[in-house]
Amino acid sequence: MRTVEERLGLAMRLGLTEGRWEDALTEVRLALIDDASSSSVSLALGVCYFHRRDFSETISWLNQAASRAERAMLAGTADAPWGPIYLFRAVAYAARRLPAAARADFVSLRDHDPAPVNWASFEKLLLPDELTRAKVAAEAAGMPRE
Repeated sequence: MRTVEERLGLAMRLGLTEGRWEDALTEVRLALIDDASSSSVSLALGVCYFHRRDFSETISWLNQAASRAERAMLAGTADAPWGPIYLFRAVAYAARRLPAAARADFVSLRDHDPAPVNWASFEKLLLPDELTRAKVAAEAAGMPRE
C-alpha cells in the first residue's frame, strides 16, 4: 500500500513526465481517501484538473487547498504550499475571464515569492488568449518579468 506522499509523487510523475493525467487523477483521488484534510492533496487535484483544462474544478480544489493550508498553519501543523496555490489559481482565474481574482492571486504570489513566472510551462496548456489574460493580470499585479 502506498503512502499519501508516494501517491502524490507517482501522480505528478504520471502527469508531468508521461502526460497521463487521468491516471494521475486516479492516484490523487486515492490519496484523498487516505488524507482528506491535506492541502497538498487538494493542490495536486487542482494541478491535475488544470492540466485537463477544467479550470472551474481547478479553482474549486485550489480554494480547498488554501482553506486547508490556512487551518494547518493556524494549528502549526504544516507548511503551506502557497506559491503553487496562488500561481495555478491565478492562471485558472485568468483562463475563466476573472481578471480581478487573477490579479489578486498574482499579488499574493508576488508578496509570497517575487520570482518571475515561467510562462513557457503554461504556453503548451493555455490558448493564446488565456495566456495573454494571465500575463496581463500578472503585470497588473506587479509581478516581475522573466
